[in-house]
Amino acid sequence: MKKKKMYILITILLLLLVGGGYYIFRPVLFAKPTGKYAIGTVTYCVTDPDREEIFITDKHQARQIPIQVWYPAENTSQANYAPYIPEAIKVSEAISELLHIPKALLYPLQFKHSNALVKAPVNKEKVQYPILLYLTGLYGHRCISTFQIQELVSQGYIVVGIDCPMAVALATFPDGSTLKSLSRTLIDPMLNESLTEENPLLNYNGKTFEGGLIAYFAKDVSRVIDFLTMLNTNDPNNLLYNKLNLDKLGAFGVSLGGIIVSEASWKDPRIKANLIMESRIPQKIAQTGLRVPTMVITRPAEAMRTERERSGGWTESDIQEHLSTMENLCKNTAESEFVQIPNIFHVDFTDAPLWIPFAHTLGFSGKTPIEETHRKLNELTLNFFAKHL
Repeated sequence: MKKKKMYILITILLLLLVGGGYYIFRPVLFAKPTGKYAIGTVTYCVTDPDREEIFITDKHQARQIPIQVWYPAENTSQANYAPYIPEAIKVSEAISELLHIPKALLYPLQFKHSNALVKAPVNKEKVQYPILLYLTGLYGHRCISTFQIQELVSQGYIVVGIDCPMAVALATFPDGSTLKSLSRTLIDPMLNESLTEENPLLNYNGKTFEGGLIAYFAKDVSRVIDFLTMLNTNDPNNLLYNKLNLDKLGAFGVSLGGIIVSEASWKDPRIKANLIMESRIPQKIAQTGLRVPTMVITRPAEAMRTERERSGGWTESDIQEHLSTMENLCKNTAESEFVQIPNIFHVDFTDAPLWIPFAHTLGFSGKTPIEETHRKLNELTLNFFAKHL
């Protein structure tokens, strides 16, 4: 009997080792996108000469914004797949430190690649393609919703992922320098003041910026649109020349990214449609609404409470502020949709549950299988932007 139990234990351990090894070293996290287009990708770094980077103390430097563009590409025999997360070791270390996640759980990210080919030729089927800007949540990364980005591109959109320095865990720049975000104890008060406008004139490092931190991030979005306008006439990579349909430009974001999208859209008329996922909306915007079609995707309060029980966070105040501001935004926006998906967690709006084996069992993901959640989100996203762009 003891031998039998020992054999069972050894078998279980071997299965865990094999499964863990497969998870760590399998190169792709994502299923192949369902659209007809192959995916190409290229990166740029956008400089805003009119704004000083307030989060650098040792020198005066213009604000720089790393971006990544994914676009419909020609089918090719090329096999130069882009890494899932560029500079994955540095980025995962920053995420680990800021979110207090064991580094070992994020170690496999350095071995993953995406379905996108580096600088593949742009697909010639269409003269131009509609554009979608993507903004991630606090301590995220422009690639953290690759499940959604790749599907959109395969269906004929150009997607631009924006790394707003200090919103993302770690911004990496072409010269090798980096800018890591602040701890929650430092950045949360600034974000909360921006949401309520209790102190719209903020000071940091002896530098003053108007409108608060969210407005500062929203200016990154407008500067990126300026850059895309220039890129459409003069692309140094000779890829995207005249391929960007700037008259069909939308934006989508999750958590803090959705907040930034609402602020940018509120101020910049070049954004024609918004998808906001699980975001507490600034009071002024929730009360006045947005002038463009807007979809909000979130969860019922009960799903937030379930997440609190399993993995913490989501006080009753958090739940009330999130849901009430999102509902008010939709009520005050002429053309809007409000969607709630049950049995999912906040991180399920991103790739993050794919990073960790047994994410639901560990309390990291909701009851609904993550693949099913991602399919639902992609379906809603595609239907919304097909209707409004």
